[in-house]
Amino acid sequence: MKCSHCGKENQEQFAYCVYCGTELEKVNALSDQPDDHQQSAQEYAEPKKKHSKRNKILLPIFLVFGISALLIVTWIFVISPWVQYRSGIEKMEQAEYDRAFQIFSDLGEYKDSRDKREQCEVEICRNAVIGDEIPFGSYEQDNNLDNGSETIFWKVLSVEEDRILVVSCHALERSAYHESYMEVTWASCMLRSWLNQVFLKTAFTETEREHIMVSTLPDTGTDDQIFLLSLDEAATLLGEGARVQAEASDFAIAQGVPVNEDHYCWWWLRTAGRSNYYAVNVVSEGGINQDGDGVDDTRNGVRPAMWIMVP
Repeated sequence: MKCSHCGKENQEQFAYCVYCGTELEKVNALSDQPDDHQQSAQEYAEPKKKHSKRNKILLPIFLVFGISALLIVTWIFVISPWVQYRSGIEKMEQAEYDRAFQIFSDLGEYKDSRDKREQCEVEICRNAVIGDEIPFGSYEQDNNLDNGSETIFWKVLSVEEDRILVVSCHALERSAYHESYMEVTWASCMLRSWLNQVFLKTAFTETEREHIMVSTLPDTGTDDQIFLLSLDEAATLLGEGARVQAEASDFAIAQGVPVNEDHYCWWWLRTAGRSNYYAVNVVSEGGINQDGDGVDDTRNGVRPAMWIMVP
């Protein structure tokens, strides 16, 4: 048996090296055992190799997904809006204002899309003819308060050299003519005040409000930007039957406007009824109720009207 210390050969029966005194079995036993540190290193190296191999496989996959996600985000928030914006500009240059209006509306606050949208509104008004339904302003209509207000569409009733008369296509709100049952005229009623204060500021931007004329109403002598049609205006400009009928918006219905099976509702005119305790209204079937409803009746819808300047 060779001594691991001095390298001399010894007989196997000796427990100690006869030359240097080193315990033979202990040394050889230790020499046969793997070093604890070396064994731990080997045990650590095996899973590390497997982990490294797995990383080599997963890394390209993660890179592909990461790059794909980056491209998708870039397309949605950078490239696609820019492409749509350029398309809107081209439509304006081609005088396709209806299409351009829709594009800039969809773009929301991207760049100057809101300004472009308002420019399109004015151009659409300028080119409007009687009977057109045109966009101008916005108001809650679908009764989904989470998605913001919706574009208001207006029916063109009269076209003059530098202005057009419009009335909302739908009844946009539910309201009484006045807050209590009493003698009242258009000049002093609650609904006039609401239209020219709350509705005006809610439905239109500052730029849009600049295009809404202050009109002196011939039958009342009041100066209003927003008003209700009179009995004569409704009869002359709309007529009766289907032409004078109005659907209520989903929001107005949710506020309590009763509708028939076709969604048509009753809606107010500004003219007094059989007395100043009443105001004339249009019924859902398309007729005009000249006796009117009590001014405190809350079941009627509201169709705002206005003159828009188109210089």
